[in-house]
Amino acid sequence: MFKHAGWHIGFGYVIGVLGIIAGLWMVATGEVSAWWLLPWPFVHHFNTMIVSAGLHRYFTHGAFKTSRFWHVFMAYYSSTLLYGSPYVWAAAHTTHHIHSDTDLDPHEVNWRYLLFKQFRHVPMTLERVKKIAGDKTLDFVHRYWFALWLAFAVPLFLISWKVFLFCYLMPMGTAQAFGVIHQLLSHRREGGARNIPWLEYIFPTGGEWQHKLHHDHPGRPSFRTRWWHLDMGAVFIKAISHK
Repeated sequence: MFKHAGWHIGFGYVIGVLGIIAGLWMVATGEVSAWWLLPWPFVHHFNTMIVSAGLHRYFTHGAFKTSRFWHVFMAYYSSTLLYGSPYVWAAAHTTHHIHSDTDLDPHEVNWRYLLFKQFRHVPMTLERVKKIAGDKTLDFVHRYWFALWLAFAVPLFLISWKVFLFCYLMPMGTAQAFGVIHQLLSHRREGGARNIPWLEYIFPTGGEWQHKLHHDHPGRPSFRTRWWHLDMGAVFIKAISHK
């Protein structure tokens, strides 16, 4: 049942980073007004909330419950972020928890990941996937994620390439890039996961920099333990969750 295209992992990262470079170049050369940069941080934060609260805490860990609307919305919206379907996320991240910082961990923890974003070819744990499998929305998104992305991206580009670049591609790119930086810095090959909460203010990831806390308590819906900790994913969860 579980199959995924390996190329999708690097595809979103590459086109997102290229979008950031192109957008900043156009603004720096005066080809496009700097006002077009205004939507970037807002869409970026929304993207990271969907990744952190949706793909991570909801679909992978079942840390909270929400309405059918948000279940469907987060599943479909995740296809625009090119992180893989909720099934892919659940399989890879569950495997990461079990085999963290070993040769069986699908996540890389070395600097070549900045240039080549890819899962390691390791056996994936399907325990969580089996629990959420059979959901028609998740099945559809898993099978047709690329078609869903094209159905979103192509019309958006045709409507306005500026909207496509500055309101979609660049925020998607920073969500991808900050995720890579988080993966590299929040784990040490010898020392395991670590908390670096102040980096959330520099590379906002929806709250993911409390990474050791998350590994110790994977079912926690909030990663905040101090008043100054920034966790936009938890804010989003509080707004959409119900018992």
